Amino acid sequence: MREQVEIREVADNESDCLLEIARTTFVEAFAAQNTAEDMQQYLSEKLCLMQIQKELSNKNSRFFFAMYDNSVIGYLKVNFASAQTDSFDFASLEVERIYLLNDYHGTGAAKLLFKQAIGLARQNALPVIWLGVWDQNPRAIRFYEKLGFEVFGSHEFLLGSAKQNDLLMKCRVAHLDS
Repeated sequence: MREQVEIREVADNESDCLLEIARTTFVEAFAAQNTAEDMQQYLSEKLCLMQIQKELSNKNSRFFFAMYDNSVIGYLKVNFASAQTDSFDFASLEVERIYLLNDYHGTGAAKLLFKQAIGLARQNALPVIWLGVWDQNPRAIRFYEKLGFEVFGSHEFLLGSAKQNDLLMKCRVAHLDS
């Protein structure tokens, strides 16, 4: 299946489609561990059409769809420079979001999305890729560790009214397979 997955940049006029996959994958990933109220508040504030359109228009952010059989099965959001959610004393690319529909976990599609991020870091001569991952998401943490990422800190993530802890993980681009 991996050979049949296509990665392509999200067009400015695809905000509705991006919103749909963003909301669906977020709910699949986190609804079981959070209250319905917190999920609804987060979706209303952070994954609403106006916010997605704003993010799509940011010149320092880029979005990519993972496509299979002409259907969107996941997406990637990367941030450069001022669009990054945290700032550090090293030049870097942030992987802010990388999500797949549950039915496509384990298919290799996430690795293809990640290869897109690695390529962008290399094209822009950014030596480090970093990301935040919920400390209660062992599957994602293992995925990043297998790629060579290491924890270098943490920050608070607010999901609705629930304060959660994200592990900050980074890897030198030179250590990543493209």
